[in-house]
Amino acid sequence: MMAFLNEDLVEKAVQLCLPSIRDVCAQHTWGPKGVVIAVMGKGMVCPYVHVMKELGDKSDWKTRWGDDSDFEAIALSKVNQAWNNSMSNRTIVGDFPWLLENGDTLYTGSACESSGLAVAVSGSHEYVDEAVSWVVWNVIRMLCLAKVQGLKDQGSYLVL
Repeated sequence: MMAFLNEDLVEKAVQLCLPSIRDVCAQHTWGPKGVVIAVMGKGMVCPYVHVMKELGDKSDWKTRWGDDSDFEAIALSKVNQAWNNSMSNRTIVGDFPWLLENGDTLYTGSACESSGLAVAVSGSHEYVDEAVSWVVWNVIRMLCLAKVQGLKDQGSYLVL
């Protein structure tokens, strides 16, 4: 069975997005110059996590940016909220707070459209985290659509 969404495709999407993400993080930050990106989707066993090298060593995050700077844990909380509820965590926190569970983050910054794909980012302002999430989400979508087109170009009408 062919899995459209897998870690290799997600890694390719993240690598395509990183130049823009670096520029955005350099201009729109409260301190850190990088983010953590977490992705969960249909066909993936566990979330994919990318920690930008600009964040430095994780053991220094608390000293550099304070007690609430475990960006990886926050990104994973955001992506799990989005994945489990099939909507961005901004929508959950702002419009459906009764969906929040113990341990959920109140920080927003994810992308999800009831589609079997959730992306979350942590490390910048919430509006930046959300924008970067949507950029990665859309590039993942584009790469999946390219796979569909490749199958059609080969004369296939079924995913094998």
